[in-house]
Amino acid sequence: MELKLGLVCVILLFPVLCNAQGFFTKSRASYYGTPDGFGNKRGACGFGDYGRMVNGGSVSAVSAKLWKNGAGCGACYQVRCKIPQLCDVNGAYVVVTDYGEGYRTDFIMSPRGFSKLGRNPAASDKLKKYGVLDVEYKRVPCTFKGYNIMFQINEHSSNPGYFAIAVLYVGGTYDVTAVELWQNRKWEPLRRSYGGVFDFANPPRGEIRLRFQVSTNAGLKWVVPKVPIPSNWKAGATYTANFDCRVRVPGRYWALKEGKTYQEGTGLKLEFKGTRLCGKVKDVRQVLDEDQNLLEGKGCQTGTGLKLEFKDVGLGPDFAGR
Repeated sequence: MELKLGLVCVILLFPVLCNAQGFFTKSRASYYGTPDGFGNKRGACGFGDYGRMVNGGSVSAVSAKLWKNGAGCGACYQVRCKIPQLCDVNGAYVVVTDYGEGYRTDFIMSPRGFSKLGRNPAASDKLKKYGVLDVEYKRVPCTFKGYNIMFQINEHSSNPGYFAIAVLYVGGTYDVTAVELWQNRKWEPLRRSYGGVFDFANPPRGEIRLRFQVSTNAGLKWVVPKVPIPSNWKAGATYTANFDCRVRVPGRYWALKEGKTYQEGTGLKLEFKGTRLCGKVKDVRQVLDEDQNLLEGKGCQTGTGLKLEFKDVGLGPDFAGR
């Protein structure tokens, strides 16, 4: 069961939103064994079966610095190894579902995830024989479920005595750092029980209204679903809260929506020739959000005089058209 809730967030756009997500960090990667190659449903994020199957089973446990005491659960990473004759140039795209690390090793991947490092099945088999590989990685926007927050009422919840949720997915490169519940005319914090699971003893009867604290490059922001969780909530129910983001620019307000996704920013050339995109665009940073995603102006001219040129850029799976 999955329900959709509206979600409003307000982001303050500062002059510098470009981040270091385009740079790779050196590390090492290994893998763990499972009977079917998928992930471990008992992973420390508390995702259950979702954590086993998400992203086609290409998942990973990560080290403490990427785990972030559970705030790193659900994050997406591009990991690629460094043996030219064996390693795929794009590497593997994995989702964090567990905690685990070894000596100088930030990723312990599912068999399916680790196999994506190879150029082909034969190369992947050879890579597995190494056991541990030198790799480089970077965080990339999660886009496979859109730009929203998806959470599930934990299996141990019991209406009305105990309420817990697992934050399964956050679009982009955002982390949920806290969750609060409206009770007695004030916001009460949920406890991070473990991983991506937050709980609250003795929740209010009736509808439950939550808000999520999300970390961005511009700081911490609270996002609030427009529609509360219904009073007849049950364990296992999944809710999707869609982002309706507005970008505030000093001296001017623009209504923008998240654009199509591409994976690399270094090879993108933007040329503006007298076009007005929600006002006159003078700087690339006015049309790229902090995740390097192209922003499309809502109710504005989106094509006239605007030239987009991609040079050796890996386009994301959701990119189409403009």
